Formats: sequence, structure tokens, C-alpha cells
Amino acid sequence: MSPRSMLRRLLAAAALSLSCLLGPAWASDILVPHHQGTAVLPGVPQRVAVFDLGALDTLQALGVEVAAVPGARFPASLARYGDARYAKVGTLFEPDVEALRGLAPDLIVVGGRSARHYAALSEIAPTLDLGADAAGFGNAVVSNTLTLGRVFDRNTEAAALVGRLLQRRAGLGARLGDARALTLFVVGGRANANAPGERFGIVHDLALLPSVLPANVDTAAEGARPEAGSPEAEQRRRQSAQRLAEALAAEPDWLIVLDRGAATGGEAQADAILAADPQVAASRAWREGRVLRLDPPTWYLAPGGIASAQALLDELSGRLADD
Repeated sequence: MSPRSMLRRLLAAAALSLSCLLGPAWASDILVPHHQGTAVLPGVPQRVAVFDLGALDTLQALGVEVAAVPGARFPASLARYGDARYAKVGTLFEPDVEALRGLAPDLIVVGGRSARHYAALSEIAPTLDLGADAAGFGNAVVSNTLTLGRVFDRNTEAAALVGRLLQRRAGLGARLGDARALTLFVVGGRANANAPGERFGIVHDLALLPSVLPANVDTAAEGARPEAGSPEAEQRRRQSAQRLAEALAAEPDWLIVLDRGAATGGEAQADAILAADPQVAASRAWREGRVLRLDPPTWYLAPGGIASAQALLDELSGRLADD
């Protein structure tokens, strides 16, 4: 498919999503479909509590002010939300129900880490679950942006943001050609390969950049993390090492790296860990400097936002232009 055809198809899909979201012009209530149902809003929300940092990223890009956020480590792009003028109503994992009741919001937005509290929070105020699933991540970013644009009467702004993202995405897909990549999540002193469909394989979908690993369509089968030091943990470690070796043997054109330690306020160690791994150091992508380092706080804490997604595509496009 040509880049122009791809762009037309993506823009048509976005337009269809927007038309579905707009609904009947005569309806007084705003009906908003989301991951866990449909919220009914009597009008444009004025007092909003947001627990998903990806949604917060998108709201900031749309120029929408919020009243409350979780107490969290914010990426640099969202640093202003650490200010005391934004009420802190819990954490990314645990909303403070009493603080929310006192705030009396007319909309709550959850996703990812906070999505499991949807039922309890929807008893306080209309609640949207706008998490972005790993499978179809790029389309989720587009859909969520259009949804929030409609909710806050920012349709024009949302369409502009989505159009720019889709144009960059389609252009990248054409320029990358047959290139393939490998995403490495560096934690605990070693690198873990992530396939499309897995938590940090989202970049492959967003950038239309194929992976050397097949997509994982059954991430639920992975089960809970085994206890450290157990035979199950050792078996998983061996499987992870084997998977990494096989992925590197396929000679990815790009390495995409996320440093978990730096994401949570620790020291950046990914480069040292990867350089000390003989298999990584011997790969063509590492030797030629074809390494895309994701901004750790953004991509560990706040994936799914339209601005962060655009920043990633812009960075990758810039790297391609330099090669």
C-alpha cells in the first residue's frame, strides 16, 4: 500500500470514529462509550479528576484544565501537575475515595493501573476508562483523543492532533521500508525482549515498525510473576534469556530501549547493562548506533497520550533523517 493510500485509510478511520462519537445532534446528554461501558454526561465537565497519565497528556494537549490528579512521579512534560493547585486524590493504583467525594467531580477518568476501581468510582461521578491496550495501541491513542475532544467540546483541536499523528505515522511506515526492531525493557540488571501485543511492545504498533519477534496475542497466558528464587522464576529467567538470544540473532535494524530504573527516579543504567551484554554489544543495531531510547517516565508511567505519541514519532522520524 502506498503512503498516500495508507494516510487516506487512517484519516477515514479517524473520521468514522469521530462521527460515531458525535451521535445525534439533538441529544442533550453526551453518551460516551469506553472500555467498561457508556458514560452519560449532562454537559461539558467542569471539575475533572484524572488518574490515567496518558489521558492527562492528551487533555493537556487539548488545552483542557483538570481539578485533581494522583500523587505521582510525573514525566517532565506533565511536571506542572505536581503543583499544589491540583488536588491529589490518591495514587496511580489507589484512588482516595473520600478525597474524591469531597472534591465532587463531574467526571473521573481512569485507565491502566486505576481501571480496576471503575465500579467504585462510577458511584461518585460519571467515569471513563480510557486505557490504551497494547494490541491496537496506535488506534487507541487516536480514539481516546477524539473521545476527549468531543467530551470537552474540543473537536477541532482533537482532529488536528489526530491528523498530524496519522500523517507522521503513515510517513514513517513508508520510510522504514522492511526495517524491523526489537524492544528491550531493561530491569533488574538485564534486558527483556518485548513483542508486539505486550506491555512495552506498543511502540511497534504506534510507529508501524515491525518486530523481529512474533506478536503475542495471548498475554493473559503469561500468568502472575513467580516468587523470586523459586524454580518457576528460574525457568522464566531462562526462557527470557533464550528469547532475547533468538531475537538478537535475527539482527533487528533498530533497538528500542526503556530503562525501568530511570523511569521511577533511579539512576539510568540501561546503556551500561546493554553494553556489558555480549549478545547486545555484538548486534549490528548496537554497533551502528541504531538505538532509540524511550523517555523512561513517559513510556513507563504515561503511555497512551497524544502528545507523547507524537513526540516519539517525531524523534524516530528525525533519527531516520540523520541516517
